[in-house]
Amino acid sequence: MTEIPILCRVQALYPFKSNDPSSLSFEQDDYIEVLTKLPSGWWDGLCNGARGWFPSNYVRIIQEEEEVILEPEVRRRNTEYRLSLLSNHSPNWILQKTEDGIDTYYYNTTTGEMRIDPPNEQEQPKDMITEKLARFVLTRT
Repeated sequence: MTEIPILCRVQALYPFKSNDPSSLSFEQDDYIEVLTKLPSGWWDGLCNGARGWFPSNYVRIIQEEEEVILEPEVRRRNTEYRLSLLSNHSPNWILQKTEDGIDTYYYNTTTGEMRIDPPNEQEQPKDMITEKLARFVLTRT
């Protein structure tokens, strides 16, 4: 599986909270990496290591000349999420944060199943190329 390209980066104008596991909750001034834009105005993005859908009218696009360097912890969490996409997990599994923001879990967007451990971890271990890529990406962040 290839890495999903980042379309743009945005900054939250307002906080957004949702109980829907497919939505992305964030605080005002958080930075979000946008992965998909729907004509309806709902965008798919990464923020603080979590992925989900959010309303585009809650954010502003960061122009290239004003783009800030993301905090190392935010960058690390987003990198970890993108690396999880490179593993042998079904593409229907996404990493989500609990409502309190303390823990993370995997959510299957097709079946609605939720689990704490990565799906298929025992059945399909990462191959050597994925491990090398993971080490390379983590050293660059």
